[in-house]
Amino acid sequence: MQEKKDDKTKGAGKFMLAEKLMKKYGAGRPEDTGCISSTALLLEGIHFSLVYFPLSHLGYKAAICAIAGVYSDGGTPEQLTVSLGIGTRHKIDDIEMITEGISLACKNHSLKINGISLETSLTGLTIAVTATGRPGSFADRAAAPSGTDLLCVTGNLGGAWAGLHVLERERKVYEESGGAQPQLERYSYIIEKQLKPEFPAALITSLADQGITPTSMTVTSEGLASDAITLCRKAGVGCIVYVDRLPVAAETKDAAAEMNLEPVIGALNGGDDFELLFTIPVTQHSLIENMEGVTVIGHITPSGDGCNLSLSDGSLTRLMAPGWEGK
Repeated sequence: MQEKKDDKTKGAGKFMLAEKLMKKYGAGRPEDTGCISSTALLLEGIHFSLVYFPLSHLGYKAAICAIAGVYSDGGTPEQLTVSLGIGTRHKIDDIEMITEGISLACKNHSLKINGISLETSLTGLTIAVTATGRPGSFADRAAAPSGTDLLCVTGNLGGAWAGLHVLERERKVYEESGGAQPQLERYSYIIEKQLKPEFPAALITSLADQGITPTSMTVTSEGLASDAITLCRKAGVGCIVYVDRLPVAAETKDAAAEMNLEPVIGALNGGDDFELLFTIPVTQHSLIENMEGVTVIGHITPSGDGCNLSLSDGSLTRLMAPGWEGK
């Protein structure tokens, strides 16, 4: 997502700040109601630009953000509640397009829209989507992986980051030239990763079919580094991520090279990939090593070792993410 926030509200820093606020003002861990929920909040100018973001795609992405959160907590999403803050420049047709995108995401994941509320916004378009569902068979993010567990990720990383850079480049060309049409044909995959992301829900079923039991799970929404640190911090463990094992698509590498960017930076800190990041017991390595769409990128370590990145020469460096302030 396009971010222009202060460092304390970026990436993993949001988790830290929310955790502190809950300790100070919250009522403690909620009772088990047999329901899993996840909320996505998208703000114009922070998470998206309407210069290049189709409203139907925006609605779809907002829904996927929320739906992915339920899946990653080991649940099966069943319904969505939608709240829209609408600016005065938007018309009824615009609201219809956003809702159509949300509805398509619901159709693809067999959900129903349970409620829609509309309010006037003076600060741009705001979309809040809450997905709720029932618990599934997998452990949630509070599970505690052991010191020998493997760290795995689905799909590839950095695609949405590269797509955003391409879109921002073409936006600047459009504005500075007075209307030059964007050149996007070469990068349809990474642009779709940014504008209309998918979540690999089918792979969760495949894991179960193969007898693979994740011990913890999250979604790569903030960037692999941030999400890995968050997962490990909540579980009270450390990790080692091997830079040479990070899956990066050829189109992502091509776009990064064209813009003189380092694709590894996008893979680690890009965000919005919505892939599944999870841990499994090392004893299940033989079950997952040849599983299509999954890559083993590292392993869990004792908490005292912290979260580290293994470089190509074998040396270790601290795994860093915006918002963690070096922790």
